[in-house]
Amino acid sequence: MKSFFSFILLVFCLQGPAQEVFQNLYGSSGIDIARTVIPLENGEYVIAGSTGSYNGNQDGYFLRLHADGQLLSSNSIGGMNVDYFNSMAKISEEAFLCVGTSNSFGLDYDIFWALLDVDGEVSQQGTIDSGDWDFGVDMARADDGNTYLLADTYAGNTGRDIVLYKFDALMNEVWSVQFFNEGNDHAAKMMLNDGKIVIAGTHASVDQTDSWMIFMDENGNLLDEWIADLPGNQSIAGMSLASDGDFLLIGDDDSEVSGLGLTDMLVLRYDELGNEIWRTYWGGAQMDFGKDIVELPDGNFVICGQSNSFGNGIPDAYNLKTYRLSSSGNYQSGQNLTIGANGDELITDIALCLDDGYVIVGQADNNALTEKYAYVVKVGDGNEVDEVIEIIADPNDLFEQPALVHLELYPQPSSGQLCIVWPEGDNTIALVDASGRLIRSLALVKGKNQIDLTDISPGVYFLRNDDSSVSFKSKQLVIVR
Repeated sequence: MKSFFSFILLVFCLQGPAQEVFQNLYGSSGIDIARTVIPLENGEYVIAGSTGSYNGNQDGYFLRLHADGQLLSSNSIGGMNVDYFNSMAKISEEAFLCVGTSNSFGLDYDIFWALLDVDGEVSQQGTIDSGDWDFGVDMARADDGNTYLLADTYAGNTGRDIVLYKFDALMNEVWSVQFFNEGNDHAAKMMLNDGKIVIAGTHASVDQTDSWMIFMDENGNLLDEWIADLPGNQSIAGMSLASDGDFLLIGDDDSEVSGLGLTDMLVLRYDELGNEIWRTYWGGAQMDFGKDIVELPDGNFVICGQSNSFGNGIPDAYNLKTYRLSSSGNYQSGQNLTIGANGDELITDIALCLDDGYVIVGQADNNALTEKYAYVVKVGDGNEVDEVIEIIADPNDLFEQPALVHLELYPQPSSGQLCIVWPEGDNTIALVDASGRLIRSLALVKGKNQIDLTDISPGVYFLRNDDSSVSFKSKQLVIVR
């Protein structure tokens, strides 16, 4: 009998601890979305995106999750208008560089970046403005500390172009390259590989759009580009590097080539010379959109996106959809998922975890109500998923929120003589520039305060509260001469 129990114990130990799986919604009454995820070595996850659940306006969103999906910390980052993050790079286990878009710090939409710690606190931030609308899309951080930033811009052209920036370790711009073409091109993903900068996106011609890959050296010189001239319109959303050096692109296709539906998931595999190895289409009779792809340790791939072809809740709702593909692009029977929260799920990113499972992020409605939550699904390496959807704590409930006060300032713009009407007792607020750098601390008393800023250079500034006992929305201040 003792040998029997010893055998059972041995089997249990060899099996190891059960994998964590969960399907959670994060946020509250605002519009919240998770756009990118990084699994950490300690089993936790950091996630970046956007939230409307903190200050009534859309801000960048940073979440830190335990391995079981419970919320450890969260923060909102940005100014008084619309801010969001699209991409994130790990500087260390304690520091992360996020990039996205903002119209809080300039006259139009600018590329927005922020350096955050593991709890989402900002140590440095800034914007990049070409003089027209700019949208930060993706980024990659090199081992030497240089950062490459991929964006879309409307500057200097009649349509939208792809633009690539290089920054040094202090986030000073080294160079930028813009790809001028007619029509609206779109950047999707980038990576650093074997000393090259690899960009995936969508190229617009006169009557269609095609998948597009661009290869550049570290000095911004074009090395090669591939444009797949396929029937219909393709839009690329994700890119992955296979273990053998091949490139995999994923997006969607509206042509009739697949014979499946109105729009299908599209997966393309290229070798290092740009030769197509295989091309596959996935989906059903309606609308299916591929968003990202990851290679598993066994050489198979998981593709993810959203679909309204199969139904997992209310009719015509988009649900999270995955397929598991072999290395040759073949379907792995019984390994696909169709899950969701009985509303619309919009999928943005997938990442492989240290336990060989994977995590998918995006946005989900809850029971077709107006709330839109950041959506995170952790799947086990055997395709296990928790069918129970849990709503995690409202960010506004995580901390005791001070009363919001109304601050007035005039005239705007100001030549340097500014009046601030402060409704509370004595307090000190911060004057910061567009990058968040402190310019001056302003001591205020209740009532009207005359402030002399004639020694401050013309530009766009913000009044920010640094006292946790009172709260107000950041105010933009424009100084002119």
